[in-house]
Amino acid sequence: MCVFPKNRKIDVFCRKQVTGLNYNEYVQKMKDVPYAESLSYRLAYGGMISRGREWPQLVEGVDDSLSVVKVPMYHINNNRYVRVLGFTKEAFREKARITDIIISKVNNACIASGSFAGCKNLKRITIPRVVRIEENAFKDCDNLEDVFFEGSMEEWREIHIVSEKHEMDFGDYIPGTPVQKLESDRLIHLTGNDALLTSTVHFNCNLDDLIPEGDHIIIHNLMKETLGRMSVTMEELEDAKQHEIL
Repeated sequence: MCVFPKNRKIDVFCRKQVTGLNYNEYVQKMKDVPYAESLSYRLAYGGMISRGREWPQLVEGVDDSLSVVKVPMYHINNNRYVRVLGFTKEAFREKARITDIIISKVNNACIASGSFAGCKNLKRITIPRVVRIEENAFKDCDNLEDVFFEGSMEEWREIHIVSEKHEMDFGDYIPGTPVQKLESDRLIHLTGNDALLTSTVHFNCNLDDLIPEGDHIIIHNLMKETLGRMSVTMEELEDAKQHEIL
């Protein structure tokens, strides 16, 4: 199924009847939702303590009381806005109250094992471009309805979603060799990512559309101006805001 909004094409891939929101509707509903303030962070790169005030952060803790978690792209650290590159594999685990997880951008190449395990009421999630989703990343996420993916259908199909395990049993060693006899060989289905197989996956979702108006848009534009830029100072933000007013 494909839908055609005003500005671009967004594809939808599903294995059940489409009952949830399309992405444009979701943006209208969630764009002005503020970023979660009760998140805890740590340095993304542990060996960079001496320059920690400038280096990117990871979300490592989420308040148990939250139902909608909108992860900011930038976080204040020592009077600077620094990039939020992603989240640790424990950050969202067992957060049973969460219904929506909105992640604008991450630098994680993969979604780690157990990242969203136990999020039993999770219904919607945005997923930036990744190359691998590890075993049990969505374990017990049986209520997941919609996945809003930044990339194309082809990019989604190229993601290695771990859903099976190859097991072998070995017997005695072959006489005169260090090699054991193969007794049995099987491929076992792993159920920990089945939620992705039964949810509706929306493609070509521009996750920047979910950035609320205000400071974060300005910071985002300042960051994009210089390749590899790590932070924006409070003074730079205020200067940029004054130029916008003028």
